[in-house]
Formats: sequence, structure tokens, C-alpha cells
Amino acid sequence: MPATKTVALLVDHEEVKSQSLECLEHVHESEHFRHDLTLNKSAWIYTNDSQMRRCLLIQQKLPKSTDSDAETKQHESMRELAAHSVGQLQGRKVSDVEVLASSKIDPVLLATFHQSFLLSNYEWSQKGDVDNEDEKKDDEEEVDERTKRKTKTLDSFSIEHETDLAKEKSFKFCSASAEATVFARDLANTRGSEATPCWMEA
Repeated sequence: MPATKTVALLVDHEEVKSQSLECLEHVHESEHFRHDLTLNKSAWIYTNDSQMRRCLLIQQKLPKSTDSDAETKQHESMRELAAHSVGQLQGRKVSDVEVLASSKIDPVLLATFHQSFLLSNYEWSQKGDVDNEDEKKDDEEEVDERTKRKTKTLDSFSIEHETDLAKEKSFKFCSASAEATVFARDLANTRGSEATPCWMEA
């Protein structure tokens, strides 16, 4: 995996509680960590290996309900979790993200997560490219490329799951509806002087 790609791990609350995740071996005994993760929904961690890569740990904790609207509340919870995750990633000025979803995550709910992720990662801008006058000199030891980013939106992201999401009807529907919404937002935000009838037909 490229060093520039940021990994986000989407796991279920029960996996953290049962201490079954190898990537969290170094914090298994920390009750404070589990409490903070439940409270904040996510936490930035570093892998417990020689690379010590930065990862965003995202915890799914679905509301327990026996009401008829239980399914609706679960989807609402996933939408909120996705929006929260995008905010965390944008706050770190991340550009390229791969979300690795646990097998415990329901593919149908993951489709809702993906839809909300797409819609939350939206920013309308028609600003042109601005030359960076404060370019770093070649003799400097280390430069964090994130400091050069001028937009907050993620350039690219993908979601991986043991299920082939491309074949999931719900995932395809949610992706198409999110892309249609983004297209409609772009149309609504485009200046009238540019979005002429001929432009709209093209």
C-alpha cells in the first residue's frame, strides 16, 4: 500500500469490547481507550509494527431497539458515523483514503455509510490554482505534503469489504443516488453566466 494512502478501519463495537482485533493489541487493557472510542466514535492510532502508520479507527455502535423503526435508526447512525469520519479525515488534510470494513459490518449498512461519505466529502469551489510562493527548499530533511493542500475534500477514497460490494444492489443504488446528488449540487452552484442552456444540453 502506498505510504501516502491513509487507512481507516471500520469495526464493530463488539470487536473492540471482545479484544479480538490484532491491530489494537497494544491498547486491549486500556479501559480509558475503549470509553473514549465509544464517546468520540473514532480515534487516531498508529499501527503496532515497525512502520507505525497513522490510521483512523472508526467504531460502529448501532442503537439497540426493538421498535418498528429500528432499521431506520441504524441507517441514521451509519450516516452520522460517515459524516463524522469525513470530518476527522479532512481535519488531518488527508488526500487519499482506503476504508477497510470489518466482516462484522452489514453490507447494506455499509452502502448507507458509503453514500453519506460521498455526500459529506463535498465542497464547491471554482478557485484557480495558486502558485506556492513558499516552496520548500530541496535541502530540507522532511516535508509534510499535507501542508500544501488548498482544499479540504478528499481527492479519492475506496471502501473494501469481504463481500463484493460492486455486486450488492443496495451499494450500487446508494452510490448512484449520491453521485446524482453531487451532480445536482454542481449544477445548482454553477454561475448562471456559465450554465447557459447550451451548456446544460452538453
